[in-house]
Amino acid sequence: MLLIISGSSGVGKNTIIEELKRRYPKFRHFASYTTRGMREGEVEGGNYYYVDRDEFMDRVKRGDICEYEESHGNLYGCSLDAIRRNHSDDVVLTKDLGVEGAVSVKRLLKDEMPVFTVF
Repeated sequence: MLLIISGSSGVGKNTIIEELKRRYPKFRHFASYTTRGMREGEVEGGNYYYVDRDEFMDRVKRGDICEYEESHGNLYGCSLDAIRRNHSDDVVLTKDLGVEGAVSVKRLLKDEMPVFTVF
C-alpha cells in the first residue's frame, strides 16, 4: 500500500509521516531524487538521492521518475522504481507529494497496489 500525504509547503506533511513511522513500524518512507545539494545532516538515499540535472532528466525520459516539480531552481521527483522496490504486503509506504503528483502517481499505480491520498 502507498499512502500519499499532500499539502502546501510547510503544513507538516513530513511531521505527520515521521510520527506515523514512529508509532507504526510498518510505515516506511522512501527517498526521492533531487538536483539540489546535500544539506548538513542529510544522508544519500535517506532523505534524497542527489543527482545532477542531466541524470534527473534522463530518469524522467526513461520513465523512472514518474512525477516531478521544480522548486527554487531545483528538481524534486518520485521514483517509480523506488515505489516498486519498497512495496510489500508487510509495509505501508508513505510519500509527501504535491496534489498533481499524487493524482498522477495514484493513476499510474492503480492496478499494482492500493494508493491512498490525504490532503
